Amino acid sequence: YRSTAKKKRWKIIDASKPKLEIHEEILKAFSKKLGL
Repeated sequence: YRSTAKKKRWKIIDASKPKLEIHEEILKAFSKKLGL
């Protein structure tokens, strides 16, 4: 679990994307966790 969280964090940190895109990715990851 920790390693995946670290990977996700790195993705967010590394991302040179607009904040909206990053936000969408976070939402997608969240919905996957919740099983939506």
